[in-house]
Amino acid sequence: MFWKSIIAGLAILGHWQVWVAAILYMAVNFAFLMILATVVGESESGGRMATGCLLHMIGGTVLHGILMGLMVSFLLPILLGGSSVTPISQIIAQLWAIIKIGVIAVVAVIILSIVPIIGAFIANSPGIQAFLEGIIILRLLLAPVIEEILNVVNAQVSIYPGFWASIGFLIIAGVLVRIIMLGLALISVHFEGTAVGELMPMVIAPVLGVLGGIIPLFMYSSYILLSLVQLTGG
Repeated sequence: MFWKSIIAGLAILGHWQVWVAAILYMAVNFAFLMILATVVGESESGGRMATGCLLHMIGGTVLHGILMGLMVSFLLPILLGGSSVTPISQIIAQLWAIIKIGVIAVVAVIILSIVPIIGAFIANSPGIQAFLEGIIILRLLLAPVIEEILNVVNAQVSIYPGFWASIGFLIIAGVLVRIIMLGLALISVHFEGTAVGELMPMVIAPVLGVLGGIIPLFMYSSYILLSLVQLTGG
């Protein structure tokens, strides 16, 4: 099931809607970080530095959760094996609920970030944070549907990835993030001393690093779908 879910998760990347959602997600993050960089600037003012740190820690963190909630909600039909996305009108109608779910995911990841040993691993990687927020949001969105399906088939089993499968997806997220960061580091050498070179570690790297968490999220959702198909015989 684990290896099949990896292949199925990669297949999700074949939907153009996924790339539109991912680009919009990263574009908004990029815009926020650019605004943040403008606010801080090169000033040594303690007030501006404090404002920038506050915006990044609170505003940026909450924004990530809300954007992840919107993206997962938008792509949910595709993540469940469909070929279309959630209508924008439905997203708007459920906007407040999606925002709350996104905030819940952010709070959960923050708590995990202060846990000894694994906390530093999570806190230092935007991609890992995106992956964890994504699976929390996905499970909260799917919970009512899955509960209904389990009641219909009269089964008391878990269709979510187990401990080792979850660790496997987490490792994949970590490896992908490292590959993306390494690639950006190699590219940034050619832009050393330029404006692009300065933006690489501060703005571009955190934004693209999130992509390393989105891909294993698709694999995680594929595992759930394959489990449901196996359970229902469909």
